[in-house]
Formats: sequence, C-alpha cells, structure tokens
Amino acid sequence: MAVNQADGTLFASIFMYPATAAYASIHHGGRWITPFLVVASVGIGIAIITSARFVLYSFMDRVIKSKTMASENGWPALILGLPLYFVYLAFPIVGTSLGLFIIYVGCAWVTQATAL
Repeated sequence: MAVNQADGTLFASIFMYPATAAYASIHHGGRWITPFLVVASVGIGIAIITSARFVLYSFMDRVIKSKTMASENGWPALILGLPLYFVYLAFPIVGTSLGLFIIYVGCAWVTQATAL
C-alpha cells in the first residue's frame, strides 16, 4: 500500500515520541518515572498524529474543492497550487516538531515535579 508524504511523516513520528520522552526524563533526573512517561507519550503521540492529520486534510480538502481551484487551468492553477504544495510538505514536519517539543517540555516538567 502506498503512503503519501504527509501520512508517512506523521506515522513515522510515532517512534520519536517515546524516545523524546525517555531522553527528557533521563536528562532531567527522572529514573523511576521514565517508563511511565514513555508509555504515556505513545498515547499522546497518537492524539497529536490524529489531530494533525485532521487539520491538514480538512484544510486541504476545503481549498482543493473550492470553486476557485476547480475553475482554474494552466498557470493560474500552478500559482494557486504551488503554495498549497509547500503547506502540504511543511505542515507534517512542523506538526511533528511541535508535538516533540510538547512531549519534551511536558516530560521535563513532570520529571522535575516528581523528583525526590
């Protein structure tokens, strides 16, 4: 089954969330809480991936099915479509980076809050 760029980037990021949680927890002195944060980060990562896909596809679907895009041919369609293509390429990377930042900051905060 072929996977497009946006889905592939978002789906592959599921492996980065537990690694980021473990790194943040160990880096900030958490030993016993690290396994709990790693497991929790998988669920949070799935929620981030699901919401990022929803936002991306609802935006792209609305724009592509609009009357402006449907009636354009040739270079006007290229001028309208090229920025959308860059949004399509950049949004999964930005969404993944934001999710990793949220996981890192959240795990660092929880680790410091539970330090003995």
